[in-house]
Amino acid sequence: MCEHRSSFPPSAPLFSLDGKPLSTFALTADLQRRHRAAGLGEVHYTGKCFRKGGAATLAVQGIAGADIASLGWAPGSQMWRTYASDPSVQQHRAVALNARMQIAPPLPPVAAGRTPNRP
Repeated sequence: MCEHRSSFPPSAPLFSLDGKPLSTFALTADLQRRHRAAGLGEVHYTGKCFRKGGAATLAVQGIAGADIASLGWAPGSQMWRTYASDPSVQQHRAVALNARMQIAPPLPPVAAGRTPNRP
């Protein structure tokens, strides 16, 4: 189930087995089985977990709402907004934005023999 995405065309399904798309049931059943096998107990995954996580992750990264909505949501559905506007998503988005703003371009080099301008 875990093959590198670069070996598939961009139009390929995100979750596949032997090149065939996995159903929501097959994917969640496999995740539950792996969770138990790892000794982590029972957990109930649903396809909604991936929709919510996907929308939230895209929102944190600052992806435009129209682009999030175009990724598999029913036409006219605003449900992605519910996931993207969750307070924890907004907090993570603020942290991600702050981290991006902290990266400043390097200062230009100063020519030999000159002193840099000081404010």
